[in-house]
Amino acid sequence: MVLNMNEINLASKNRKLLANTIDIAIICFIGMILFIITVATNNSKFNLGILNIVVPCLLMYLFKDSIKGQSIGKWFMEIKVSDFNNQTPHYFKLALRNLFLLIPFLEFIVLFFNKNNKRIADIVCDTVVIQNPNKLTFFQKYGIGVLLFLTLFIIFTIVSLSMAR
Repeated sequence: MVLNMNEINLASKNRKLLANTIDIAIICFIGMILFIITVATNNSKFNLGILNIVVPCLLMYLFKDSIKGQSIGKWFMEIKVSDFNNQTPHYFKLALRNLFLLIPFLEFIVLFFNKNNKRIADIVCDTVVIQNPNKLTFFQKYGIGVLLFLTLFIIFTIVSLSMAR
């Protein structure tokens, strides 16, 4: 089934921005944990230590939408990336789409002025962000969020305690 722009339920700009904010917050938190681990291991080669942080975070950011066109933020906001055949785009198309976010100011200007809520990346990659028709239950939305937060908190606490020794 080919999607028609008049027939699809586009994701709102607010949902897209909040989903991206959630994704960035999670990746920054993981980056902080990697930084703490790098410092805790007394890595004397600082350049190598930076690579231990930057490379995984960049890869997480580029491929964040690779599971059915959804990142954690998009999953939580009940939106997803789709192509016009109502299929999840290929991994490399999703990565290219996220690569455009490395020029965020221009991307968000285009997003705010585009009537179809599309970024430059959506136009170039021929994708669209739509409302996910599969709605989350209350437990999925909030229960999994609480479990994710508790897991990250426990990991952060363990790493902090190991550094204190």
